[in-house]
Amino acid sequence: MTKGRYGHLLWAAVLFVFVSYLGCSRFETRLSSVRPFIHYRVSVSDLDLEVLRVEGDVQGVVRKETIFRPASNDEGGTIDPIGFKAEDLDGRALEVERSDEALKIKNDGKDFSFSYTVPVVVENRYSPDVRTMLTMIDTEHCRLVARDLFLLCDTDLADGIIIDLDIPDDWVLASSAISIRKRTVVEETGDFPLTTIVCGRMQSFDSSVDAVEVSMASIGKWRFEAERLFELVRRIASYEIDMFGGSPRAKFLVIVEPNPVKGGAGFDYYGIHLGGTMFLFLDPHMDGHMLFDAPMSVVAHELFHNWNGEALSPASNSFLWFTEGATVYYSYRVLEGTGIITPEQYKARRNVIYNRFVDNRYHGKVPIREAQNNDLGDKEMVNFFYDGGYLTCERLDAMIRSESKGRIKLIDVLRYLYNNRKPGQRVDEGLLVDAIKKLSGLDVSLALQKMLDDPSAEFFSKAPSSLD
Repeated sequence: MTKGRYGHLLWAAVLFVFVSYLGCSRFETRLSSVRPFIHYRVSVSDLDLEVLRVEGDVQGVVRKETIFRPASNDEGGTIDPIGFKAEDLDGRALEVERSDEALKIKNDGKDFSFSYTVPVVVENRYSPDVRTMLTMIDTEHCRLVARDLFLLCDTDLADGIIIDLDIPDDWVLASSAISIRKRTVVEETGDFPLTTIVCGRMQSFDSSVDAVEVSMASIGKWRFEAERLFELVRRIASYEIDMFGGSPRAKFLVIVEPNPVKGGAGFDYYGIHLGGTMFLFLDPHMDGHMLFDAPMSVVAHELFHNWNGEALSPASNSFLWFTEGATVYYSYRVLEGTGIITPEQYKARRNVIYNRFVDNRYHGKVPIREAQNNDLGDKEMVNFFYDGGYLTCERLDAMIRSESKGRIKLIDVLRYLYNNRKPGQRVDEGLLVDAIKKLSGLDVSLALQKMLDDPSAEFFSKAPSSLD
């Protein structure tokens, strides 16, 4: 963490102390004379369960016009702010020019307020909508993702974005950004769309791991101790930070919820990574001994995506075999390395993956490169996608270790790509092949092409290679 960022975080923490004593109105008045910021307010105390009302103030602006745009999600969809209106500080309506992509408010360089409503209906989590709307509200808890609710402002918000939630007094709040009580501050506006807030009648845990803040929100009742799970989350986070020599984020938020759909065509447990937030949907019937088995791979997997998937973002869907395959591969390696599972458990899980891959109805018909995970309702395709990626990365690791006589491993390649990434650069197969050759001297381009594009060929051994 840089000194500048540390100072900014300290500044925000001091502001929270002032807010506690001075109240919101005095706090806003002071800041409006300094630098621009937005103050959002959302009430979840009287839930409609279909829409949320969003209100806000834009303060410290100097432009004659202010433009708001909806953030896009992974599928390119955007929110539809219903009934958007803007007023000056005297309550007079401001002219709003609407287009398909933006809202232009004629504020004449003055502070103003605005309001609108947003539908937040969440469908079956196994539908493609799982990646387009993660915001959910009910009578016991809610989770809010900024891109699902809030508009982005084209003004340079030097003092960030404030989000206040009107929630019941007995609810607890946790966020992927800085938060105290019912308030969240997003100081880096680039992080705003993926900022996540979860609140409700839940258990909340916080700790520092290698200068990275780790928070966990546990929702619902479990047959295991949530404190025990949080200790494993901390152990996994510490191990992965050490693997890469640092973290791309100052804070991780882990949200643990009971999986509402399990068994049959569904998955008993799964996870979703979104910015600094990891959503873990676990089998509500799992007990304490399962904390030291395969379900914990979801924790390791989603945390690992902070490096391989976010910091090292794939250039296209054709490279997702590596983004997900290497992440699955190392999720189990991390569990073994931390002692959460034994070497015997690792080998048993690897055998499950291999057998499931060769018995899959897509095996021999669909190239690994063309496998997909965008429809969680097709369980066999999802398994084929992850299992094929895992086995390809295991094979790559074995080839690299063999060529370098154990001097270089696949994780060294990942760490090299992470430490040498350029701003805005995305990772593709060419960069991966070049990095492997630079570090180990091995050219894997032809072997990789055969493994990924020839569905009829057999490249993977039933017995795992000796890697250690």
